[in-house]
Amino acid sequence: MKFHDAGMLLGQLGKNGITEKTADQKLRGFPWNKVGPDGVLLIAQMAWEGYPRAVAYVLAKGADPNRTSGFLNGPTLAYAVTNNRSPARVKLEMVQRLLAHEGIDVDAKVTRAPHPRDTKDAFRTGTTLEYALDQAMHELKIGKTFDADSQRSARSQLQSYRQTIPLLVAAGAAVSASAERRMNKLGVEAAAPATTKGWAKKARAVLAKKTFEKRDDVFELCEVLENRRAIVDPAWNDIVQAIIDASPAFEAVAKKVYGRAVSFEDDEGWLCQGWESYVLLDLVFELLAKEATLANGKWSRLVEHALRARVRCHAADITEAAVDALLACAWVKKHRDFSKLRALEKATRHSR
Repeated sequence: MKFHDAGMLLGQLGKNGITEKTADQKLRGFPWNKVGPDGVLLIAQMAWEGYPRAVAYVLAKGADPNRTSGFLNGPTLAYAVTNNRSPARVKLEMVQRLLAHEGIDVDAKVTRAPHPRDTKDAFRTGTTLEYALDQAMHELKIGKTFDADSQRSARSQLQSYRQTIPLLVAAGAAVSASAERRMNKLGVEAAAPATTKGWAKKARAVLAKKTFEKRDDVFELCEVLENRRAIVDPAWNDIVQAIIDASPAFEAVAKKVYGRAVSFEDDEGWLCQGWESYVLLDLVFELLAKEATLANGKWSRLVEHALRARVRCHAADITEAAVDALLACAWVKKHRDFSKLRALEKATRHSR
């Protein structure tokens, strides 16, 4: 199959009945590190055109995301971060998929050939982060001086850079003094706090404990989960969801301590008085209220999952303050799913 045809097929993954199985059949034997007519690797082309599912598919087939190619003479990560065709959420998903890939070189170089319209201070060579910041500064300039349509487009691009650039830093990208100055102009935190080595393994061990009394351990775990290095880790989503699922139902705990399942309303013992010491969901809502966690592509789904879980866990009253604080955050109010989350909050406000 020709390069162009392969790209067309992969761009349709998840649409019109095209699945990975279909692609397997049609692309059997395809050279995954093949360069197209424009000198761009297939995986880089998929990132530039904004197809996260295709990027993941080609990665799984063995394509090298660190290999440089094309007009950027840079890695796939550079094409993903600076893609100006896709919505911010699509770019975010692509960058997350690439950063989750073992062996990704977050400091891979970009070397642009001179262009006739380049100014004397045009970007020539540097890391992926430095190139992304160069492009972000260009959008920042457009957002201040050009026509309304150009400014609208620039705002969208700036939003994507403010989401993806912190992920590069959190993944260990080197931050030069020049890059730090540009990050400050962009309104992006330059520092990337370290996270505990092996945190995901330790988190799973905490959640695997056969006890309902995990609140203190989960409180400490959430402090690690706030870290941007943890947020970019592919294990982050699964662990946050596991915490939500680990918050127990009242009846289950009652059966263990009383020997029989009793509802919260029917409990005449001590358990209902100290129920908050078993609930984990308020800790999750406090975690998801941190602005950095919104950079994760599944943030909204996690909030939804936690809101629904508070009914199962008879925890609406216990989590009320944490949920109100989350929905009052300015960055949460700007999220595209805010109205849906607000409606779900109202629907799950009262425990059954």
